[in-house]
Amino acid sequence: LGYDVSAIGQVSILVVLIGAVVAFFLVPFLPKLPFMIGHMIETGGTLGIVDSISTFHTQIRTFDGKIVFIPNALLMAGKIVNYSYTPNRRVELKLSVDIDCDLGRCRLLLLDIMSSDDRVLNDPGPAGFVMDANAAGVAMTGYCWVCNSDWLSARSDLWLQLVEMFQDDQAVSLSFDKQEILLSGEVNK
Repeated sequence: LGYDVSAIGQVSILVVLIGAVVAFFLVPFLPKLPFMIGHMIETGGTLGIVDSISTFHTQIRTFDGKIVFIPNALLMAGKIVNYSYTPNRRVELKLSVDIDCDLGRCRLLLLDIMSSDDRVLNDPGPAGFVMDANAAGVAMTGYCWVCNSDWLSARSDLWLQLVEMFQDDQAVSLSFDKQEILLSGEVNK
């Protein structure tokens, strides 16, 4: 064509080099979302699986089938719980036991139920504790760890087994909230 392109080539190389240096040094300082597509997250009261991430919003599919669009600016300003980063998750079983039942037997049955489930991990092993006692009953809590992918099903199955245990065993029983109302004097009609 008869034009000298050596100056354009030099400018192009210089622009590419400056762009690479700027990108190399600035990228670590740019804000980045702490999750990826497919992660289970909870943010702003929404729990679900991340379906897509765009420049302006993140799309989350909740477990009841809703699609929620959350602006990335709100995500970055709020608390985000990412359940996909940890391989194991703790199951917590809180129950209130009747104060008259055999508390030692109840604790052993709670530990047996957790230990007998194949999804419950041995390290750390299941544990059961008495957390509180009052006139309404004794608060017991069982803790065990399962793989993150098994958390919901294991938690549900453990609760079902606990309810069956309390229905079948006469030595243990759940307590119910009680309220006594004392009337003094006669009521005029």
